Amino acid sequence: MKNCFTGTTFQNRQMTVVVTDEAWFFIVPVLLMLFISFVTVAFQTMKIIMSKPARSLRYE
Repeated sequence: MKNCFTGTTFQNRQMTVVVTDEAWFFIVPVLLMLFISFVTVAFQTMKIIMSKPARSLRYE
């Protein structure tokens, strides 16, 4: 079977790139996302806990 373009088989054999899937490449972004979401939720929770309810009810 012939290739549509001349020399594509030869070119593909010369430019092979080995890609390795490393575990840290997937684990680090997931851990970073979990850390950022935890810090965000903790900050918002502490902001609500420390606020005075009477102050927020005054403007309703």
